[in-house]
Amino acid sequence: MADEAKESVARVFDRAAATYDQTGVEFFGPVGRHLVDLTEPRPGEGVLDLGCGLGASALPAAERVGPDGHVLGLDLAPRMVEGMLARARGAGLGNVAGRVGDAAAPDVDQGAWDVLQASLVLFFLSDCASAVRRHRDLLRPGGRLGCSWFGREDSRWDAIYSALVAELPAEEHGPKRPGEGGPFSGVEAMNAFLTEAGYVDVRTELKEVVVRYVDDRSWWDTLWSHGRRLTLERLQEAGVLESTMRRMTRELDAVRLPDGSLEWRAEMAFTVARL
Repeated sequence: MADEAKESVARVFDRAAATYDQTGVEFFGPVGRHLVDLTEPRPGEGVLDLGCGLGASALPAAERVGPDGHVLGLDLAPRMVEGMLARARGAGLGNVAGRVGDAAAPDVDQGAWDVLQASLVLFFLSDCASAVRRHRDLLRPGGRLGCSWFGREDSRWDAIYSALVAELPAEEHGPKRPGEGGPFSGVEAMNAFLTEAGYVDVRTELKEVVVRYVDDRSWWDTLWSHGRRLTLERLQEAGVLESTMRRMTRELDAVRLPDGSLEWRAEMAFTVARL
């Protein structure tokens, strides 16, 4: 990821940090906890959590490794790191440290980590192949790399996201979801990608995740709370955010349940590999 792109990502997530994973919509937490279930941190181990956000996977890992283990969370966004540390203190987890850092090239000791985990992070990296090779050097022999990513999406939302950006120039539409191609195009592609990078015992599991937004406002609030807020900021700058919000009410009917809530149902992918 070029420096300018990294700075842009850091600024977006810094602005989102105040409400990130705090809108009452359960997503990052369940995904992070399931990743930890698969990487299986053990008491006394060291865990490096890349793109830690507010600690969705870092804090469950800290609970697993216990007081004799330690977790270091890295994130490009300073406010995310601050928020994760605040959550760790609130949970009484004294074995968590945080640092502003780059998931593509972590400035940490090599060969010092039992587990490296990246929940919903790797698809942001411009050169993921180089990054996962660097990550391999950070792990102890037998160490585990774990990542989560978007598997099968909810196709009902394709038209919704197309409609969301309809009033923006084509070059600002961006992908419908992070990581649409390359190793993130499917299970076989990811397993082959990590095997080629020098990992062994690569396995990917798909798990259905259902997200419900109690109403349209809940969906909009959640969009503001993560990386998609960049789209909303562009709509705002173009002076079409309010008209887009009005227009989207009908588009959202495609995923509206009888009680008025909105449903997103898809499969998340969880990959674990070893040295």
